[in-house]
Amino acid sequence: MAGAQSFVHLNSIMFIRLLMIVAFMTGPAQAEEDAVLDVIDRFLIAYYEQDPRAMAATVSQGAVLGAVIYDQDGGPTIQTPMPAAEWVQGIAKGASRVAEAYWDPVVHIRSGTLAQVWTPYVVEADAALVHCGIDAFTLMKIGGAWMITDLHSTMEPGSCRELGYKDALGRLRPRALVPHLSSAKNAAD
Repeated sequence: MAGAQSFVHLNSIMFIRLLMIVAFMTGPAQAEEDAVLDVIDRFLIAYYEQDPRAMAATVSQGAVLGAVIYDQDGGPTIQTPMPAAEWVQGIAKGASRVAEAYWDPVVHIRSGTLAQVWTPYVVEADAALVHCGIDAFTLMKIGGAWMITDLHSTMEPGSCRELGYKDALGRLRPRALVPHLSSAKNAAD
C-alpha cells in the first residue's frame, strides 16, 4: 500500500510540474496575443468615438486599408487600398456614428514582431446594422509597440448569419462597444 501511495504522490508532483511548464510556456504567448487584440480594440473604440488622434496612435506610418465590397447579389468590387492616414483623418468628418465589433479572432504571431489577426466582424452606423464581414489585420511591433500596418476586409451585406454573429454576442470585442450595437441589444431581448 505504501508503494501505491508514493506512486500516486510522485505522479501528482510530476503533474504539477507539467502544469507549471505549460503555464510558463503559454503565459508569454497569451500576453502577446492580448497586446495585439488590445491595439485592435483601441482602434475600433477610437473609430466609434471619431477620434483621429487615438486611431493614429494604433496605426503605423505607411499603413494601408482596403476592402472587397459585395453587393446584394454577391458580386465583389475590389476597393483600391488607400493610405490609412487619409482614412483616419476622414473619420473626424464622418456624419455617422459607426460601431464595429468582432468575435472569435484567430491570432498568429511570429517571433514576437509580426502578427496577423483574421476575424468576423459586424458594423452598425447610427445604431442600424450595415453589414458583417471578415477583417484581416496585420500588425508589427515597432519601437516596442504593436501597430496596425494594414487592414483589409470584406463588406458583405446579408452575411451576419453565415458568419455566426447572433451566436457570438457574448464574445464580442471590444466589450466597450457592445452597448452601442442595437443588433446585439435586440438579439439579446
